[in-house]
Amino acid sequence: NEKGNQNAWLQIDLVGTSSNRFAIGASVTIKAGPLLVFREVKGSEGFGSTDPYRLHFGLGQQQKIDSIQVSWPSGKKQVFRDLEPNQRIEINESSDVWQNAK
Repeated sequence: NEKGNQNAWLQIDLVGTSSNRFAIGASVTIKAGPLLVFREVKGSEGFGSTDPYRLHFGLGQQQKIDSIQVSWPSGKKQVFRDLEPNQRIEINESSDVWQNAK
């Protein structure tokens, strides 16, 4: 287990402005080559539980992200193209430019 794995990944922090601050209810679809991955931000899965607001996407051996589509609870949609994997980014509902997460 010391070697780890060599698969690509992407983590996304969503920041709502018109929608709620934690982007609960937002959905994200990533297309990377033949891979299509969908996640949504949930507040919890069951009684007394919480989920992390950060979305994690496993991308296997894909070395380029073709597109990220974000659908916000407010109805706004954003699309970002041509990103590199293996990083954590932040997407703000009021900005059409993603940035590196802190």
